[in-house]
Amino acid sequence: MHVMTMEYYKYLMEFMGVVVQTYTLLLTDANPVIMGLCYFAVYTLAKQTSGHFTPIGALAHYMAGRGNLKDLLINISVQLFALNCAVIFFKPLKTLMQEFS
Repeated sequence: MHVMTMEYYKYLMEFMGVVVQTYTLLLTDANPVIMGLCYFAVYTLAKQTSGHFTPIGALAHYMAGRGNLKDLLINISVQLFALNCAVIFFKPLKTLMQEFS
């Protein structure tokens, strides 16, 4: 059995953070109070992974000299993939939620 290393854990947290933030944005129509709570929760849960959850955050981290180019490119790729997954599955999820309400 393969043990998940910290590197993979970091990218998994990046993916999950982007998905949670995107769904919160879409489902609450960008309610600022709920978005603030979402950001707080995601950053609190992922503080040990140095998650950025936005390409501009990853770029700033790289430009400040705290990361390397490989991590920058992987982070941005994971973020874009997570955003695409969230948007693709949003419509069926929203339809399903409306059926139950």
